[in-house]
This record gives sequence, structure tokens and C-alpha cells, in this order.
Amino acid sequence: RVAIVGAGVSGLTVGVALAETYGKHLEFTIFAEKFSPDTTSDRAGGIFIPGVANHDSDDFARDMRTWAPPTYHYFDHLCKSPGGSECGVFRTPLYKFHSKAYQPPSWLCEELYPDYRELSQNEAKGMGLPYQGFESIATFTTFLVRGTVYLPWLMKIFQ
Repeated sequence: RVAIVGAGVSGLTVGVALAETYGKHLEFTIFAEKFSPDTTSDRAGGIFIPGVANHDSDDFARDMRTWAPPTYHYFDHLCKSPGGSECGVFRTPLYKFHSKAYQPPSWLCEELYPDYRELSQNEAKGMGLPYQGFESIATFTTFLVRGTVYLPWLMKIFQ
């Protein structure tokens, strides 16, 4: 038996991953103070951006390297699946503004964001992006998770 603590994006996504991996061998119970549409995940737009925190720590780098690729591939699979638009996970271009020099880990760009690139000041200005006050601006494609759609979609898997 498996207890899922929390009915937000993290708890339900992990529960679904376990259900898909172990199927009928597990029995799930979800424990949560609130369920959709009353969770934080319903109100916060979820953008998948691993590596936004300080990645200088060895523990953080190891943990991010462990969870980021499977999460990316899971969202990518959802987007490419028949009916994928119904789950509330979408590909989206992103512009990331850096107030100080930033170099993402090489594996992050190689495995998850092959289209990652830094914009020149002229390119950013030509796109109407404010460059003043920022060290750099990067662009890449990532995933947007709409909690108001994704959470009810995940809950259907447990019903």
C-alpha cells in the first residue's frame, strides 16, 4: 500500500508515476488537507525550470540530475501522447533573465534544453525585452503545467 501525501502537482505526479510503474501491485490512498481546485498548485502556474536555484552545491546538483530528466521526459511523453492537450501540460518558449552571470550545467542544455541560447543585447532589444539591469537573457523551450487542468486529469487516474 502507498500513501500519497498531498494532492498537488508533486504528490499526484509521483503517485501516477508509481501507478504506471507498478500498476495493480499497489493500492493508493491520497492524504491531503485540500484537493483541486483548492490547492496551491491550482493557483500557481507551474513552469518546469530545473536549475533555477543555486546549483553550486554538490547535493543540489546530484538531486537535480536525478529528478529533472525523468520529469522532463514524463512531461514530454504527455505532450506527445494522443489526447495530450487534455492533461494541461504544454510546451512553451521561455525567456530567463539573469541578474548575474549564469552558466547552466552542460547536461541541462544537452539533455533537456537543446535550444537553450543566450540572447545578445541587440537581439533582446529588437524583441522588446528589457536588457538594462540584467547580465544576460536566455531563451529555451520548456513545459507549462496548468494546475487547474492537470490536477483533475491526474485524479481521474486514481478513480
